[in-house]
Amino acid sequence: MGTDYAQSGERGPSLFPLTSLALRWQGSVSESMSYRIAILDAVPGNPENDNHGGIYWSSDEGLLLAAEADRQFSQSRLGLGAWFYTKETETLADPVQRDPSTRHNKGLYGFIDHAFAPVDWLPGQLNGFVRVGIADSQINQLSGYTGAGLVLSEFLAARPDDAVGLAVATGVTGADFKSLNRLEGVDTAAHETNFELSYRAPLGDVVSIQTNLQYVVNPGAERDSDDALVFGLRLELSLM
Repeated sequence: MGTDYAQSGERGPSLFPLTSLALRWQGSVSESMSYRIAILDAVPGNPENDNHGGIYWSSDEGLLLAAEADRQFSQSRLGLGAWFYTKETETLADPVQRDPSTRHNKGLYGFIDHAFAPVDWLPGQLNGFVRVGIADSQINQLSGYTGAGLVLSEFLAARPDDAVGLAVATGVTGADFKSLNRLEGVDTAAHETNFELSYRAPLGDVVSIQTNLQYVVNPGAERDSDDALVFGLRLELSLM
């Protein structure tokens, strides 16, 4: 999921660890084309309770409608998706130039996954992806997103399940958000860009470890913020 979609909603869309009640349907049109439809509570959890667990739904919150379809080719998968909130959201209206209003938050995205054919000079299997998305710039901080990455696996004969990945993601700041910040004296950057290097290694059949190094340009899309260097470590346990 790109930041164009992840930023949406009062508390974001339904994502671990804060998820919401939902109805989901998945089907196929043919052997190569499939689709997914979801109807979700627009506000995961209970906003009035600090405890994020449990199921809470109110008709006042509205619904999040999402749909996605993809087509499988020999070595690629091409997809298109859309999301829409039934309850209107207050816009980022410039109070000096126009009155605040409300509208439905919505967006579109597309992606392609590709498995590259083996080449002599590169050991292992190389896979890549590209994702682009747009969101309503009158509501959201980011009006667009572009992400791309490469994952190399099976490059060590002794450790065939190891994988190394390199990715870049850019969130484009919306014009209304920049205009609003300009009134408050905040110099907003045109984008926030994240470069990421990751390595995943299984340690036996139960434990896997994944290291992650990220370099963030314009954190929070603020020009006055220093670039950030982030290191992460993820531990996975498989009991099945």
